Amino acid sequence: PAIETSDGVKLVQSHVILRYLGRSVGLDCECTEFDYCNIIAAGVEDLAKQLSKILYVPTFSVAMRDEYLKSTLPTWLNYFEKLVPTPSDDAEQSSPYIINDHLTWVDYLLAAALDANVEFGKFILPGDSADHGKNDVLKDFPKLTHYYQSMFSRPAIADYLKSDKRYPYKIPYMPKN
Repeated sequence: PAIETSDGVKLVQSHVILRYLGRSVGLDCECTEFDYCNIIAAGVEDLAKQLSKILYVPTFSVAMRDEYLKSTLPTWLNYFEKLVPTPSDDAEQSSPYIINDHLTWVDYLLAAALDANVEFGKFILPGDSADHGKNDVLKDFPKLTHYYQSMFSRPAIADYLKSDKRYPYKIPYMPKN
């Protein structure tokens, strides 16, 4: 992706654009949080590479999907489970965001990565039973489940998800049965 800023600077690369947009609307990480934000962003990028390794090859298969869902994805979700905040029953002490008490561009980045994997996990391929569509890749990760639900219950995001602006999830290379 690429954008041109209001002062004519051309930016490319998703994370560069996200950081710029985050700064421009007050969603940047503070200096003391910057390294932690970078850790999350790099982890999200690494997770996306894992999914891309199987998803964007013409030989993509149900077996590749199943191995990813059984082995690769849980390993990465376990890493993120350790990094997201623990939900608290005390609303005053609980923050649904990665960085203490404020929303950052990294929250949107992680939420989008989780959503891609949730959708991938539910996607029905040739030979799958209808029950596969009920697959919940976050079921063993309570903190990530809470985080995901918190992010996707934000009013603007919830409205977008119900709108026709959201593209349906697609697999680039549908495996043969």
